[in-house]
Amino acid sequence: MLRVLIVVLLTQFSLAQDSTEMLSKADWPKVVQAARSLEGRQEHAIPNLLKLMDREEKVKLVHTADLIYPGADKFYGHGLMIDYDLDWLPARAGWVLETITFQDFGFRQARTQAQRQAAAQKARAWWVKQKGWKRGPALVEALRSKSVVRQEQALGYLRYPTGPCRGVDPRYYQDVILPAVRQLSSAQAKSLLNEPEPWMKIPDE
Repeated sequence: MLRVLIVVLLTQFSLAQDSTEMLSKADWPKVVQAARSLEGRQEHAIPNLLKLMDREEKVKLVHTADLIYPGADKFYGHGLMIDYDLDWLPARAGWVLETITFQDFGFRQARTQAQRQAAAQKARAWWVKQKGWKRGPALVEALRSKSVVRQEQALGYLRYPTGPCRGVDPRYYQDVILPAVRQLSSAQAKSLLNEPEPWMKIPDE
C-alpha cells in the first residue's frame, strides 16, 4: 500500500513538473492547457508554481486571439479578460496559484519586479504554514473571508468550475458551502443559490 502511494505521489509530481514547464511557454493555447492540468493536480502543483516564481522572465504570449490582459497588443472590444500580467512568468504562476487556492497574494495587481517578488514572498510564507491543505476547505475559507476578491473568485469557481475540488461532495456542498454562500449579498451569490444542484458541475478528480 505504501509503495502504491509513493508511486502515485511521484506520478503527480512528475505530471505537475511537465505542466509547469508548458506553462512557461509562449503559446497561449498550451499555457491554458497547462493551467487546467495544474489546477487538476491541486496541492501537488503548488510547489512547482512557487518554484516558477523564481524565474523573473518575460515570455511574451502569442496566439492569444481576443484575450484581454495587461500585455495585450490589440483590443477587440470583447474576449476573455484576465487581469494578470501574464507575459511575466511569476505573474503567470501566481494566476494559476490564486486560481487553485482562492487566495489573493497580490499577483493580480503586480506590474513591477518588486511587486511580483512581494506577492511571491507572501505565497511562500502562506504555503509553509499549510498542513494537509485541501481545495474544498480552502474554497469555504475564501467564501467566509472579508476579501471581496477572494469571495468573488470562489463564487466564480462554483458557477463555472474548471477543475476538481478535493473534499467537496454533495453533502459537503449542502452542509458547508451553501450556508457560506447564503451569508453573501452579491449578485453572483444570489444567482448561484437559484441554480438547481450546482455541485453537479464540479468535475471529478
